[in-house]
Amino acid sequence: MTPDDPPTPQPPHDLEAEATVLRAMLRSTEAIADVVELLHHDDFYRHAHGRIYLAILEVYARDEDPDMRSVAD
Repeated sequence: MTPDDPPTPQPPHDLEAEATVLRAMLRSTEAIADVVELLHHDDFYRHAHGRIYLAILEVYARDEDPDMRSVAD
C-alpha cells in the first residue's frame, strides 16, 4: 500500500461501546438478560470482544454470576 492508495473501508464500529456492553454484563445479570436478546457474538467488531461475550453467556448459563475470574477461566 502506498500513501496514494485510498484507505481501505471498514465496517462501522465502536470499540468503546463494545467494551461498555461487556462491562455492564459483568456487573449485572439483568444487563445480560437485556443484551442476549439483541446481540450475537458475531456482532462485535473485535473478535476478542465476541469471545468474551460468549464466555459471559456460558457462565450465566451455568446459573453463576459472571465476573472477571469466571469469564477468564
